[in-house]
Amino acid sequence: MKRSLRSVVRCHGAARDTIFIVLVLGLIGWGIFYVIRLWGTATEQYTTTAINALNQTEALACQGNLRTLYQALMICVTSGEPMPQTKDELLSWCGSNKTFKCPDPNGGQYLYFPPETLDSPEPLILVYEPNAVHDGHFHVLLTDGSIQAVPEEYLDRMPKK
Repeated sequence: MKRSLRSVVRCHGAARDTIFIVLVLGLIGWGIFYVIRLWGTATEQYTTTAINALNQTEALACQGNLRTLYQALMICVTSGEPMPQTKDELLSWCGSNKTFKCPDPNGGQYLYFPPETLDSPEPLILVYEPNAVHDGHFHVLLTDGSIQAVPEEYLDRMPKK
């Protein structure tokens, strides 16, 4: 059996085309896999960044609430009024119940400890949040107007009402 040169070339051409098609489809499949993997990584990074931004926003809003409470106390004191002795008296100077709550969904109502005066030689605890919801920290407002982020392990040492 003799084969013609043309049939041998045709056979090799079909094998070559099959190999070429398999190679191209393999490269396309690898490219699709690579794009999907990169997309997953980018989505994960975007989600992590968005969650961190939300947490930072809630922490700043919490500090803003505490700052508002201190400003309300300062207005009260400079107006010659007596220091508010209850949370409700303090809220009457703030104008909103939202001010007395941490905006984080796991946060709670702030705890208020009315001092005799804001002019103490050592800063005293004025208001703090009962839950450590800001990256393992909770915020404390002191009588000098400063706001501290305190680690969760100190929560047990805080005064209770």
